[in-house]
Amino acid sequence: TFSSFETSIDMDIDAYIPETYIRNEVQKLEMYQRIAMITTQEEKDELYDELLDRFGTVPAAVEKLLLVALLKAAAHEAQISSVRITKDEALLDWSPLARVDTKRLEAFLAKRKGRLSFQAKKVQFCYRLESSGPAGAGIKIHGAGGKTGAGGKTIAGKAGASAKADQLAVFTELRGLFDEMKKELL
Repeated sequence: TFSSFETSIDMDIDAYIPETYIRNEVQKLEMYQRIAMITTQEEKDELYDELLDRFGTVPAAVEKLLLVALLKAAAHEAQISSVRITKDEALLDWSPLARVDTKRLEAFLAKRKGRLSFQAKKVQFCYRLESSGPAGAGIKIHGAGGKTGAGGKTIAGKAGASAKADQLAVFTELRGLFDEMKKELL
């Protein structure tokens, strides 16, 4: 089942609850646990509102923590066990328990021709993000994968956009990709 594996998110981002925001360690631990349980945008928004009501203006690091939790939930639903994001790449590894419908994989790829491709490799799929175009205007996701292959997808971005907007764009694009994979391949 989906819950038989853990999903991890590894990225260079300040996503935490600052000591100055929630001073009580018990309350902070409770909030970390609640954030880890987020599975929908609605739950994220409700928890954000609660944080705002209880503790005041939500720091950027906490906003990012909420986004990471939402991304982790979307990855888990797509049977992805690991997401590693750096400035240049997002490596996505499917759970060994993932049940990808390989008959639908060809159609999935054909619909995204030029944006997503797969190559046969080991047991896992991996996607790599690379800047492309003027001033890193886009992000390209490539992959190397298991018995069915690996792929790449281009994420359009805006040249000169802030790091926060770029992170949000990557989160949004990856969540969209996870949703597409869940609906079309699993």
